[in-house]
Amino acid sequence: MINKVKSGMRAKWNKILDRYQMWRTHNFIPSSKFLYWVALILIAMAVAAEVGRIMVPEWIGYAIVMIICILIGIVARAIIGWVATLFLRGSIEELISGLMILFVTVGGVGYLAFRMDRIEIVVIGSIIGLFLILFLKSLWSFIVGKLYTKFNGCVVIVGVLLIGMGVYFLNSKGFEDTYIKTYLHLEKNAPVLTEAESRKFQSSVQGGEYTVLTATYDLSDADITSKTVNLTSYAQNKGFAGYVKEKYQGYGLNKVPLRGKIWYPRELKNCPTLFIIHGNHDYIEESYLGYEYLGQYLASYGYVMVSVDQNACNLLTNENDARAILLLENIKAVQKYNAQKDNPIYQKIDTQNIAIAGHSRGGEAVSIAYLFNDEEVNPNNGKIKLDYHFNIKSIIAIAPTIDQYQPTSKAVELEDVNYLIIHGANDQDLYDFGGIKQYKDIHFTGEGDYIKTSLYCAGCNHGQFNSRWGLYDRTGFYSKALNVENFVSEQEQQRIAEIFIKTFLDCTLKGNRTYISLFEDYRKYRENIPQTLYVQSYQTSDFNVIGNFEEDTILTTGTMKGVELDVEGGSVWTEGLYPTEAANGNSSAYIQWNNNKTPTLKIDTPVLDVKGHILQFDVMNLEEGFKEKEVEEGKIGLLQGSIILEDTMGNQSTIRLADVATIYPAFLVRLTKLQYLSDSIEYKHQFQTVTIPIGLFESENSELDTSQITGIRITFEGETGTVAIDEIGYR
Repeated sequence: MINKVKSGMRAKWNKILDRYQMWRTHNFIPSSKFLYWVALILIAMAVAAEVGRIMVPEWIGYAIVMIICILIGIVARAIIGWVATLFLRGSIEELISGLMILFVTVGGVGYLAFRMDRIEIVVIGSIIGLFLILFLKSLWSFIVGKLYTKFNGCVVIVGVLLIGMGVYFLNSKGFEDTYIKTYLHLEKNAPVLTEAESRKFQSSVQGGEYTVLTATYDLSDADITSKTVNLTSYAQNKGFAGYVKEKYQGYGLNKVPLRGKIWYPRELKNCPTLFIIHGNHDYIEESYLGYEYLGQYLASYGYVMVSVDQNACNLLTNENDARAILLLENIKAVQKYNAQKDNPIYQKIDTQNIAIAGHSRGGEAVSIAYLFNDEEVNPNNGKIKLDYHFNIKSIIAIAPTIDQYQPTSKAVELEDVNYLIIHGANDQDLYDFGGIKQYKDIHFTGEGDYIKTSLYCAGCNHGQFNSRWGLYDRTGFYSKALNVENFVSEQEQQRIAEIFIKTFLDCTLKGNRTYISLFEDYRKYRENIPQTLYVQSYQTSDFNVIGNFEEDTILTTGTMKGVELDVEGGSVWTEGLYPTEAANGNSSAYIQWNNNKTPTLKIDTPVLDVKGHILQFDVMNLEEGFKEKEVEEGKIGLLQGSIILEDTMGNQSTIRLADVATIYPAFLVRLTKLQYLSDSIEYKHQFQTVTIPIGLFESENSELDTSQITGIRITFEGETGTVAIDEIGYR
């Protein structure tokens, strides 16, 4: 009986195979060679798109890499064919050709959808690969074999349409987000400047009155003749790519030219000065000239700006200490030029009033440069002497990397320096705001007057802060994957940089703090800055910490001696590091609730005199899993809650959270076009600093004695929620 069943199943299976063979013979002619050459050319093009850019001009690099790949493929095909014939007694060329195409399509989808899950990539890539194999076989049979079957005709027509749609898709800018406009409409009670205040602020940022002049310095063909510096103790050009780079640039790392451009006001002397450096990019691009907009702008307000060429450090790895040294050597050289009477920038620079800024890897390098500036020897090699000691007062980091360099395997921790960091939520190079870790690693001793502030901007990418880098944060064919339709314009992004950098320099170099509130609460300046979403963190050197959750593992104790913590309601309360880009090694309190069991963070303190002070804390909405439609329908909104102060007599005063701050839901970010097709969302979170003048509490309840405060309560609302809280204190 069993044998009969097996025999019947075998017969059915053979019948299916016979029908398949008949269908295959009817629709296709042998096409393994055609599939192989298509797959080989696609692989060669993909490799060339990545590797070929090391050559100058680029098309030569593309051609050389493609030829090498094709030659390797021909040799590999011959070897595999010989092995298959020898051991398998038959050809597996069609199977190998098909696997090559699947490899190309899965790899291509992974290449273009670098922020999607691996399973999604494999599934989508396999589907595309299988259809491409079918399309190529049908096309070959239709054209060469003249098999004009309905099946072939349909596959060819559908394939051509899909390829056309794919080409359009890859060459389009992508899709527009809706969450930015929707979130902007959520704000109801945001403060605004008066009309007179608005006009005054606008006048302070719309462009200065001074005439801007420029000067260049280089080994030759420049306004100022410079020298070289040896960076071989910090970095090496390696391999064939390093050889090509040195041949193109005409120098090695042992003789790096000090090179840059200076913008300065004609009418003034002894101007506060900003040195800025770019990050990693194609070394054939003059990246240091991409900050022309900022140099012109700052010089019109009486600043000198020096943009330093760092192309010698491009195409290297673990080289940010070299970038820092190159910056410091440029500062040393420019200060010498400033002291030379026959020099165009003679006495233009106030050497006691210096700021440094960096973009991308340069944004990390400026913190390293500040560290090195006060060191006597290199932290990682005591045999290398350092002797700089410039009067650097402020650091600005634009979309910086973090921890690519670590002195003695530790983080770069700095004390008593002003710090501004700017990062775009749509950065497609540094996806996560890793640089916020450096913000956390800026510490104040309380002995000076300093500020640190971060700015996170929706719709801003990595490259548009540099006009030579532009709209696409990745080069070559990779750029086809990026969604750029939802960006703010380059002009707007650079305008953000101008306003915040200039105001920061006014506060920290010129001592003009008229508009320091821009860093505390940008909302009142909304009419004067580009319209997008901003999240800010802010702290001053007179900040008194009540709780920052870094001191121990005991939940019920705060940082300040005598502080006791508790949470009423909620379902989860803990402290620690969290799986979000915003945490980045930082510990904070974490509270979760559901079923309307809204939580209250209770902070009992020793008697505090906060009269005339400002209460502040950082808060972040960690809710995820929602879609744009839920926000548009009002199901998701701003974080709601209250802050309550209590004195020794039990008097209380309450301020609504929405009246003093805007705490957005997570930003719904998609960096690639394929993320829109797969409906894959990245939920971006950052800490927003909430600042509340104590006078507001007094206005709400005149009986509250703000010189005798013993309790702070922070209550959250909503059916469900998840928040992180950090840096609770007053100043």
